[in-house]
Amino acid sequence: MILFYLLITQMPLDQDPTWGKFMGAATLIKYLGLVCVLYAVIHVAMRRYPPGYLSTIQARLFLVYFFLSSASYWLMGPEFSLRASSFISLLGMTFLFFVVLSIVDTLPRLGWTLLAVVASMGWASLFVIREWMRDPQWRPGSIAGDANYFAADACLVLPLAFVLARRSSVLWIRIFAWCCLVATIGSTILGGSRGGLIGLAAAFFWLFWQSPRRLRSLVIMLIFVTPPLLLVPKSPLRRFISPDYSDMLGKKLRIAAWKSGLRMVEHRPLTGIGLGEFKTRMDNYADPGVNFSSIAHNTYLEVAAETGLPNFLVFVGMLFFTYRTFSRVRRRTSDSGPQIVYLAATGLQAGFVGYLVGIFFLSAEYLKLFWLWMFLSMVLPSFLPVRVAEQEKIREFSLISIDAAPERPGP
Repeated sequence: MILFYLLITQMPLDQDPTWGKFMGAATLIKYLGLVCVLYAVIHVAMRRYPPGYLSTIQARLFLVYFFLSSASYWLMGPEFSLRASSFISLLGMTFLFFVVLSIVDTLPRLGWTLLAVVASMGWASLFVIREWMRDPQWRPGSIAGDANYFAADACLVLPLAFVLARRSSVLWIRIFAWCCLVATIGSTILGGSRGGLIGLAAAFFWLFWQSPRRLRSLVIMLIFVTPPLLLVPKSPLRRFISPDYSDMLGKKLRIAAWKSGLRMVEHRPLTGIGLGEFKTRMDNYADPGVNFSSIAHNTYLEVAAETGLPNFLVFVGMLFFTYRTFSRVRRRTSDSGPQIVYLAATGLQAGFVGYLVGIFFLSAEYLKLFWLWMFLSMVLPSFLPVRVAEQEKIREFSLISIDAAPERPGP
């Protein structure tokens, strides 16, 4: 399992020179993923009962999405390449689907998985902050990649970190979560992603709305974010208030890409133009005078334009049923049941809401943490019928215990 946790901690580091270095046909991080797949195969073989891989609707829709997207790639997509291929990314997500549903099968493993996710953003944040210290005039990304994609990952993880920091009664868990939370908030503000700020606002609005202490939680978060949002020159709030030339240019480029994407959907509504073809074929659909090519800068539009409206509906269906699963698990564990599952469902759902809003401004259908979120939604229902012995085990484990409180637990 330690290799699986290591794999999670590297997910936000898209440009890591070590893990991203090619060794033969694949990068080191892909080899680590294959080792995790081998471990999952052995683990499943030793289990008494096989995991319920298709027990949720979103799991079945994921397989449909994989096959439709793969068909789009092989029939209409670009030339295949082991080093840079949309299909390879899809295949990697399918392996991750198998690994997560195979080995995250106990409450302690779920707890450590959540901590590994929080640690991944805390670790990536250190690199972002270091890059900003070297050049404060530039929006940092470092080995975490583009600042906008870092912000998309932060939309997923920050609400979970906030829930763990607020609700854990274990001192080292609280300290660890607060440290990662502060580092991730700071690095996200330094990155200056306006779409990320909108997504984070949506995530924490949803989270505070579910909390019995809405005002208190809101005040705590505002104390953390308001000073840096106002003081950092390239903060997303400052970029909203006083956009410079590059900010205005970025807005125009996005609008041009959106118009092209809509024309692609209009031209080929059923099949799309081919997975991975948006950037290379944007010139054919752009307005006269547009002399650049880019990704769609909108995940929903890119999926529809590249793979067609039927596959787009499958994609939206996955998102809908993932959200519904989080809601169902959270409701069933709010008053009784494993509290760690309630915290997981609450933090994951809040981050998922923020991500769904943030990807209106970003093509982020290949982000690894996004798919990890979706696969964890397929795992959580299996923890609802928990036996008494398992509840005693999690109490002894004391990973994320909750203080007894008369009111309904909240973030």
